[in-house]
Amino acid sequence: MSGAFGIGPTDSPDAKVTPPPYGGSLPAEPGTRHPYPVTRTPPVVPEKPHPSSPRKEGPVVQPDVVICEPLRTPIGRFGGVFAQQTPAALAAHVVAEVVARTGVDRARVDEVILGHAYPTSEAPAIGRVAALDAGLPATVTGSQIDRRCGSGLQAVLDAAMQVRAGFSEVVIAGGVDVMSAAPYYTHDGRWGIKGPGLQLHDALARGRVTAGGVHHPVPAA
Repeated sequence: MSGAFGIGPTDSPDAKVTPPPYGGSLPAEPGTRHPYPVTRTPPVVPEKPHPSSPRKEGPVVQPDVVICEPLRTPIGRFGGVFAQQTPAALAAHVVAEVVARTGVDRARVDEVILGHAYPTSEAPAIGRVAALDAGLPATVTGSQIDRRCGSGLQAVLDAAMQVRAGFSEVVIAGGVDVMSAAPYYTHDGRWGIKGPGLQLHDALARGRVTAGGVHHPVPAA
Protein backbone atom coordinates (compact mmCIF):
# COMPACT_ATOMS: atom_id res chain seq x y z
CA MET A 1 0.00 0.00 0.00
CA SER A 2 3.01 2.29 -0.11
CA GLY A 3 1.95 5.64 -1.52
CA ALA A 4 -1.51 4.41 -2.54
CA PHE A 5 -3.41 7.46 -1.40
CA GLY A 6 -5.10 8.57 -4.63
CA ILE A 7 -2.95 11.71 -4.69
CA GLY A 8 0.25 12.40 -6.60
CA PRO A 9 2.98 14.98 -7.06
CA THR A 10 2.13 18.02 -9.17
CA ASP A 11 4.01 21.03 -10.54
CA SER A 12 0.90 23.13 -11.06
CA PRO A 13 0.53 25.87 -8.43
CA ASP A 14 -3.25 25.84 -8.98
CA ALA A 15 -3.71 22.13 -8.54
CA LYS A 16 -5.67 21.01 -5.50
CA VAL A 17 -3.60 18.75 -3.29
CA THR A 18 -5.14 16.65 -0.53
CA PRO A 19 -2.91 16.14 2.52
CA PRO A 20 -2.06 12.57 3.48
CA PRO A 21 -5.11 11.31 5.40
CA TYR A 22 -3.14 9.53 8.11
CA GLY A 23 -0.45 12.15 8.69
CA GLY A 24 3.20 11.91 7.66
CA SER A 25 4.49 12.57 4.20
CA LEU A 26 4.86 10.81 0.87
CA PRO A 27 7.93 10.06 -1.21
CA ALA A 28 8.20 12.13 -4.39
CA GLU A 29 8.85 10.61 -7.78
CA PRO A 30 12.11 11.54 -9.52
CA GLY A 31 11.90 14.81 -11.38
CA THR A 32 8.80 16.07 -9.61
CA ARG A 33 8.20 18.54 -6.83
CA HIS A 34 6.16 17.22 -3.93
CA PRO A 35 4.14 19.69 -1.81
CA TYR A 36 5.10 17.88 1.41
CA PRO A 37 8.48 17.04 2.93
CA VAL A 38 9.92 13.79 1.63
CA THR A 39 10.67 10.93 4.02
CA ARG A 40 12.45 7.70 3.24
CA THR A 41 9.78 5.54 4.88
CA PRO A 42 6.23 5.90 3.55
CA PRO A 43 3.48 6.30 6.14
CA VAL A 44 1.85 3.15 7.46
CA VAL A 45 -1.83 2.88 6.58
CA PRO A 46 -4.29 0.06 7.24
CA GLU A 47 -4.87 -2.42 4.44
CA LYS A 48 -8.62 -1.77 4.65
CA PRO A 49 -9.15 1.91 5.51
CA HIS A 50 -12.24 2.90 7.41
CA PRO A 51 -15.25 3.59 5.13
CA SER A 52 -15.24 7.22 6.26
CA SER A 53 -11.64 7.76 5.13
CA PRO A 54 -11.15 11.24 3.58
CA ARG A 55 -9.57 9.56 0.57
CA LYS A 56 -13.00 8.46 -0.61
CA GLU A 57 -15.10 11.01 -2.43
CA GLY A 58 -18.87 11.16 -2.39
CA PRO A 59 -21.28 9.49 0.02
CA VAL A 60 -20.18 6.36 1.83
CA VAL A 61 -22.28 3.42 0.68
CA GLN A 62 -22.89 0.98 3.51
CA PRO A 63 -23.74 -2.62 2.67
CA ASP A 64 -27.20 -3.98 3.35
CA VAL A 65 -27.53 -6.46 6.20
CA VAL A 66 -29.58 -9.58 5.44
CA ILE A 67 -30.53 -12.42 7.78
CA CYS A 68 -30.26 -15.41 5.46
CA GLU A 69 -31.28 -18.51 7.42
CA PRO A 70 -32.98 -18.23 10.84
CA LEU A 71 -32.68 -21.60 12.59
CA ARG A 72 -33.05 -22.98 16.10
CA THR A 73 -33.34 -26.24 17.99
CA PRO A 74 -36.44 -27.22 19.96
CA ILE A 75 -36.62 -26.10 23.59
CA GLY A 76 -36.41 -28.87 26.18
CA ARG A 77 -37.70 -28.75 29.72
CA PHE A 78 -35.32 -28.35 32.65
CA GLY A 79 -33.62 -31.70 33.20
CA GLY A 80 -35.22 -33.02 30.02
CA VAL A 81 -34.04 -34.18 26.62
CA PHE A 82 -31.08 -31.78 26.37
CA ALA A 83 -29.86 -32.26 29.94
CA GLN A 84 -26.86 -34.35 28.81
CA GLN A 85 -25.97 -32.04 25.93
CA THR A 86 -23.11 -29.57 26.20
CA PRO A 87 -23.75 -26.01 24.98
CA ALA A 88 -20.84 -26.24 22.53
CA ALA A 89 -22.19 -29.42 20.94
CA LEU A 90 -25.68 -27.96 20.63
CA ALA A 91 -24.31 -24.77 19.07
CA ALA A 92 -22.02 -26.65 16.69
CA HIS A 93 -24.98 -28.68 15.42
CA VAL A 94 -26.92 -25.52 14.57
CA VAL A 95 -23.92 -23.76 13.02
CA ALA A 96 -23.21 -26.75 10.78
CA GLU A 97 -26.86 -26.93 9.71
CA VAL A 98 -26.97 -23.21 8.89
CA VAL A 99 -23.93 -23.63 6.64
CA ALA A 100 -25.47 -26.69 4.99
CA ARG A 101 -28.83 -25.03 4.33
CA THR A 102 -27.40 -21.80 2.93
CA GLY A 103 -24.69 -23.51 0.89
CA VAL A 104 -22.22 -20.79 1.84
CA ASP A 105 -18.56 -21.59 1.45
CA ARG A 106 -17.26 -22.38 4.93
CA ALA A 107 -14.16 -20.30 4.30
CA ARG A 108 -16.33 -17.22 3.62
CA VAL A 109 -17.64 -17.14 7.18
CA ASP A 110 -15.77 -14.38 8.99
CA GLU A 111 -16.92 -15.01 12.55
CA VAL A 112 -19.34 -16.91 14.79
CA ILE A 113 -20.79 -14.79 17.63
CA LEU A 114 -22.85 -16.55 20.28
CA GLY A 115 -24.64 -15.24 23.33
CA HIS A 116 -23.98 -17.52 26.30
CA ALA A 117 -25.11 -16.70 29.83
CA TYR A 118 -23.71 -19.67 31.78
CA PRO A 119 -20.18 -20.19 30.45
CA THR A 120 -17.50 -22.55 31.72
CA SER A 121 -13.96 -23.24 30.60
CA GLU A 122 -15.18 -26.38 28.87
CA ALA A 123 -15.84 -24.11 25.88
CA PRO A 124 -14.13 -20.73 26.31
CA ALA A 125 -15.24 -18.19 23.70
CA ILE A 126 -17.95 -20.65 22.74
CA GLY A 127 -18.46 -19.12 19.30
CA ARG A 128 -14.93 -20.18 18.38
CA VAL A 129 -15.35 -23.68 19.80
CA ALA A 130 -18.69 -24.15 18.05
CA ALA A 131 -17.19 -22.96 14.76
CA LEU A 132 -14.35 -25.48 14.97
CA ASP A 133 -16.62 -28.32 16.08
CA ALA A 134 -18.98 -27.51 13.20
CA GLY A 135 -16.16 -28.09 10.73
CA LEU A 136 -15.45 -24.47 9.86
CA PRO A 137 -11.80 -23.70 9.05
CA ALA A 138 -9.46 -22.42 11.75
CA THR A 139 -9.43 -19.02 10.05
CA VAL A 140 -13.00 -18.40 11.28
CA THR A 141 -12.92 -16.42 14.52
CA GLY A 142 -15.47 -16.67 17.29
CA SER A 143 -16.59 -14.94 20.46
CA GLN A 144 -19.20 -15.09 23.19
CA ILE A 145 -21.44 -12.41 24.67
CA ASP A 146 -23.20 -12.33 28.02
CA ARG A 147 -26.06 -9.89 28.30
CA ARG A 148 -28.18 -12.29 30.31
CA CYS A 149 -31.54 -12.93 28.62
CA GLY A 150 -30.60 -10.55 25.79
CA SER A 151 -27.35 -12.33 24.93
CA GLY A 152 -28.50 -13.96 21.70
CA LEU A 153 -30.14 -10.78 20.45
CA GLN A 154 -26.99 -8.81 21.25
CA ALA A 155 -24.96 -11.31 19.24
CA VAL A 156 -27.18 -10.68 16.20
CA LEU A 157 -26.90 -6.92 16.68
CA ASP A 158 -23.11 -7.12 16.90
CA ALA A 159 -22.98 -9.23 13.75
CA ALA A 160 -25.19 -6.75 11.90
CA MET A 161 -22.98 -3.85 12.98
CA GLN A 162 -19.85 -5.66 11.78
CA VAL A 163 -21.39 -6.26 8.36
CA ARG A 164 -22.82 -2.73 8.17
CA ALA A 165 -19.44 -1.20 9.00
CA GLY A 166 -17.67 -3.30 6.39
CA PHE A 167 -15.54 -5.31 8.81
CA SER A 168 -17.24 -8.62 7.97
CA GLU A 169 -19.27 -10.06 5.12
CA VAL A 170 -20.64 -13.31 6.54
CA VAL A 171 -21.30 -13.79 10.25
CA ILE A 172 -23.18 -16.55 12.04
CA ALA A 173 -24.79 -15.20 15.21
CA GLY A 174 -27.19 -16.47 17.83
CA GLY A 175 -27.36 -17.76 21.36
CA VAL A 176 -26.94 -21.04 23.19
CA ASP A 177 -27.47 -22.23 26.75
CA VAL A 178 -28.18 -25.56 28.36
CA MET A 179 -29.48 -24.47 31.73
CA SER A 180 -29.73 -28.09 32.84
CA ALA A 181 -25.94 -28.24 32.53
CA ALA A 182 -25.19 -24.97 34.35
CA PRO A 183 -22.31 -25.67 36.76
CA TYR A 184 -21.89 -25.66 40.47
CA TYR A 185 -18.67 -23.90 41.42
CA THR A 186 -16.55 -22.69 44.31
CA HIS A 187 -13.93 -20.00 44.88
CA ASP A 188 -12.60 -21.63 48.03
CA GLY A 189 -10.57 -24.59 46.79
CA ARG A 190 -7.71 -23.07 44.79
CA TRP A 191 -5.26 -22.89 47.68
CA GLY A 192 -6.54 -25.78 49.74
CA ILE A 193 -9.64 -26.46 51.80
CA LYS A 194 -9.89 -24.42 54.98
CA GLY A 195 -12.52 -25.38 57.51
CA PRO A 196 -14.99 -28.23 57.39
CA GLY A 197 -15.67 -28.13 53.65
CA LEU A 198 -16.28 -26.15 50.47
CA GLN A 199 -19.27 -23.98 49.67
CA LEU A 200 -20.67 -24.65 46.22
CA HIS A 201 -22.65 -22.03 44.31
CA ASP A 202 -25.36 -22.93 41.80
CA ALA A 203 -24.59 -20.80 38.74
CA LEU A 204 -28.28 -20.47 37.91
CA ALA A 205 -29.18 -19.03 41.31
CA ARG A 206 -25.96 -17.13 41.95
CA GLY A 207 -26.22 -15.12 38.74
CA ARG A 208 -29.57 -13.79 39.86
CA VAL A 209 -28.13 -12.63 43.18
CA THR A 210 -24.94 -10.97 41.95
CA ALA A 211 -26.24 -9.35 38.74
CA GLY A 212 -26.58 -5.94 40.44
CA GLY A 213 -22.95 -5.78 41.53
CA VAL A 214 -21.91 -4.25 44.82
CA HIS A 215 -23.94 -1.03 44.67
CA HIS A 216 -27.23 -2.42 43.35
CA PRO A 217 -27.94 -5.65 45.21
CA VAL A 218 -30.78 -7.75 43.86
CA PRO A 219 -33.64 -7.90 46.37
CA ALA A 220 -34.35 -11.30 47.84
CA ALA A 221 -37.39 -13.02 46.39
